[in-house]
Formats: sequence, C-alpha cells, structure tokens
Amino acid sequence: RKFIQPAARAMLAQAISNPVQVGLDESRQDLRVRCASWLKNADLLAGVVGGPMVVGLLTPQRNAMTLAAKDVHSTFFGLYRQVLQDGFLKAFRGGSRPTLAAMPQFSMIGPLYLQVYKMTDSRAAAVLAASVGESALTF
Repeated sequence: RKFIQPAARAMLAQAISNPVQVGLDESRQDLRVRCASWLKNADLLAGVVGGPMVVGLLTPQRNAMTLAAKDVHSTFFGLYRQVLQDGFLKAFRGGSRPTLAAMPQFSMIGPLYLQVYKMTDSRAAAVLAASVGESALTF
C-alpha cells in the first residue's frame, strides 16, 4: 500500500465506493477525446464516406441518363424500367469505379476549399483551387 500514489489511492477509493460512476466518467471522457479527434477531420471523413455514398446511390440515375442519350423515344418510366429490368442490384452495375474515384475527389473539394479560404479569405480563390485540384485528380 505504501507504493500507491496518493492520487491513485483517491481514485481507487472512489472506484470502490461507486464503481459505476467512475466507469461512466472515464468512458465519457474517452468518447469526448475520440469525437474531438474525429471532428478535426470531419471534412475529410465526409469526403471519404459521403462522396462514395452519393455517387454510388446515384448510379441507377446515371445509367438511366446514359440510356436516354441513346434512346430518345423512351419515356422517363420506360428508361427506369430498362435500368431495373434485371433486378434492383443490377441497376447499380457500373458504379464501382465512379464510387472509388469519388473518394479522392470529394476529399479534395472540401478540405482544399477550406484550407485555401482560411489562407486567402477569398471564396473565389478557394473555389478555383478546389476545382483545379479535383479536376487534376479526375484527369
């Protein structure tokens, strides 16, 4: 007992008297630290997760627009009937490559825009830098 530091003794005494509350306080503090580190990279996380989700979910729409470019006589519902004729999951065919490409593109747009805007305080310069950076990744 004489080797235990006074602060450790106090924590141990508190844990023995109220173990549930100590565990909750520590887990809340741990959660706050984790959330703070995630929020620092929230714009990057939004690009990595949100970009592919948007592009992936819009794959049937993109397939319908491709069909519309080739078939000008079909109706709106006729085009979607063609996209969905092989099943719901087949409507997403061709979406894997654009979805993967969306990660760096969306990650470039948000963080680069914010960084340039903070440095220059110019929205026009930030939009220009983000668009050039995103285009460089695309081509």
